[in-house]
Amino acid sequence: MTVRSKERKTGLSNCGPLNKPENWNVPRDQSNRSHHRCKLVALSHAYPTDSIDIKITYNRAYTQFSVTIFHERFEMVEVDDFLKHLEQIQRCSPMTLKAYRADLGRLAAFLMEQGLPDVYSMTRKNVGHYIQWLDGRMNSRTGLRGLSGATIARSLASASSFMEYLRYNSDEDLKNPFYRYPFRRKRPDNPNPIEEYTLDLLLASMTKRDQLLFRLMAASGLRVSEVASLNRDSITVGRDFDEDGEEFHVGQGTVTGKGGKVRAFRIDFETALQCAEYVESRQDSRPELFTTMRQTRMSVRAMQQRLQKWCRDLNFSHVNVHRLRHTFATQMANNGMGSIELKALLGHESLTTTAKYYKLYDETLSRSYHSAIGRSRGRQ
Repeated sequence: MTVRSKERKTGLSNCGPLNKPENWNVPRDQSNRSHHRCKLVALSHAYPTDSIDIKITYNRAYTQFSVTIFHERFEMVEVDDFLKHLEQIQRCSPMTLKAYRADLGRLAAFLMEQGLPDVYSMTRKNVGHYIQWLDGRMNSRTGLRGLSGATIARSLASASSFMEYLRYNSDEDLKNPFYRYPFRRKRPDNPNPIEEYTLDLLLASMTKRDQLLFRLMAASGLRVSEVASLNRDSITVGRDFDEDGEEFHVGQGTVTGKGGKVRAFRIDFETALQCAEYVESRQDSRPELFTTMRQTRMSVRAMQQRLQKWCRDLNFSHVNVHRLRHTFATQMANNGMGSIELKALLGHESLTTTAKYYKLYDETLSRSYHSAIGRSRGRQ
């Protein structure tokens, strides 16, 4: 892979040297925004127009400016072929392809900053430097420095897959420096659900659309990408009977999850009614369940930003949107749902992944003990 294309974002705080990209939060003062925009224009004139193109963007959700620099002489030639292979041969989902493209974009940025001519020149020592470089990147979700361990591990895995693709298709003698590189990320021992009181405060303060959006995630356990794919006719209300023969109503639907697998999901009747009321109140005829002000499908990133916005407004600490899925799974596990059923609802490939949600709270242990000891003494 000859690196001839690269996209880099850099903050205004270091407009001079471009070798250490970072995001920079801009004050809300309009005069400051204009001042910094002028600095960006001056920056664009400092580089030959035939070598780069500078795109200036402003992110309202973060009140943040960023500069995107496209170097014409840098282009990851083989990446497009690799992504086509993933899409057509391995049948990867659009979200997976997007993740691969982002990971390989980081690799291209690293190669350029380190002065490496191409990916073939990477060594095991360079991989160690690459991990340190990733650990120093600004996390756009949290606003803190340092990508998460999961993101770094995925970036290494993506780079390794790409190197294996190059080795198989061009040079069998090519050594893959990423293969089995000893990187150990700290994995959370237990799921991190949102406390019920915190979740209630968040939902009570939201607009009708956002309240339904995040209540739906907490009630169904769907991934944020799966919720983003829902249409207004994706959820219907069905009728069923419990173990005692009592009739009840439940919201239900199907969604395409990871690996293109279709699975069923359920939501409680109250959430289903709220969804129906929201759809009826809409003035547009768009098929998407959740849309933006521009009448386009709400993206995964937009959903994440909305939750961050509400957390900031309420002065809450950062809440990752995936914690709503943890909340659903933990509640189901601690209220008696079997692991097989929960695995089906969550769309897990392995039962081991589902088992981590069966961390019983003290009250659950006490209730189970009381029930068991009562049955035991009753038989004596």
